[in-house]
Amino acid sequence: PGILTAISHVAQIRIFPRLLQNPVNRQSFDRLRHSFLTFCLDLDQFPEDVPQAARLAHATNFSNRWYHSSVQVVVFGNARAAVICNFNAYVDGNPMMRFGSELQERAARVPLNSAQKGKAEHPFLSLDWQIPQQPLQLAQKQLEKILDSQQASFEITSVGQEDLKNSGWSPISLFVVALQMTIWRLLGRPLPISQYLSMSKYRCMDLAIALVSTPEVNRAAEYLLRDTVDRQKAMSLLRQAVESQTLAQRQARRALSLQKMLSIFLLTRPAWQRRWSLLVSGITFFVLRLMGLHRPQLSDVVLSHPAIYPGIHVVGRPGVRLPYVRYFGLHYQIFKDRIVLTFMPGLNWRISNQDVTTQLEKSLQKIRDVLVVEPQKQLA
Repeated sequence: PGILTAISHVAQIRIFPRLLQNPVNRQSFDRLRHSFLTFCLDLDQFPEDVPQAARLAHATNFSNRWYHSSVQVVVFGNARAAVICNFNAYVDGNPMMRFGSELQERAARVPLNSAQKGKAEHPFLSLDWQIPQQPLQLAQKQLEKILDSQQASFEITSVGQEDLKNSGWSPISLFVVALQMTIWRLLGRPLPISQYLSMSKYRCMDLAIALVSTPEVNRAAEYLLRDTVDRQKAMSLLRQAVESQTLAQRQARRALSLQKMLSIFLLTRPAWQRRWSLLVSGITFFVLRLMGLHRPQLSDVVLSHPAIYPGIHVVGRPGVRLPYVRYFGLHYQIFKDRIVLTFMPGLNWRISNQDVTTQLEKSLQKIRDVLVVEPQKQLA
């Protein structure tokens, strides 16, 4: 039944209550319900490299996963491994990177001796299920809509942290300017770009979202797309772009969103008050939508840069499309000598990940050249 934990929450709310009316399913589900860690043994798969391992772990063999678990470790037949974390359990980017790095480092110190034999201290317990075909077929159809077969993970080796930090500015902020330049080249216009910000240092906080495509970012991107630019003016525009992103991120971390405050309010109410509050809030938002005062919109472009930890080479969700993003999502990490990317296109985004990567590298190189050339030199 693991595939049923991979589908939309709305579908799970419909399916699981029916399945759990069966005592056999209820017993197995209760044993899994509060599990923190799940090992998924895909021993018949032998990924050739880390990007392939990430894709196989995240976008294949859904029946051998349990996405309700806080953390899943997928182990392949050639001992490559991947970690899948559940941000609904407040295990987001930075804790995920830390967990994977610690696991890899400690596992590497454990000697393996195939001659050792012994009885397991805690024997395995088989979980029985009785699942009708209909929900499994529904789950398969849902997943087929979001699977994406194109290459998702890329590595840019011509630009890295060393090239971007010479200015003293955040390489992440400069990356955002480069991405807006790329979007402008591909679409002929800029797009709203949002960046996920970790709040995990505060207990039971998930992520904040900052709109980092500020007017200053757009002005810098537009100017740098010119065939010839003046370095002094380019540096001034880049400084303003970086400062505006810092301000936007501080503001995003300063207060909770209306959605988050409403969720906290509902979770702290008794059951009968929660149902009444849900009814009132649902009617309120429905009326606001009818009046044109509340129009939920998809995010256009979303970015995430988890902290860098040793042993973690690829981060992201390769092999899938994001139904809640209009254009694309991007996990990226800026290493000392390279940048690693993982794309997650929206359902209707048709520009290939390879084309975006090619144009993004050109944009990053242009910014790198602005940062390192002599002040009197004009840039082509």
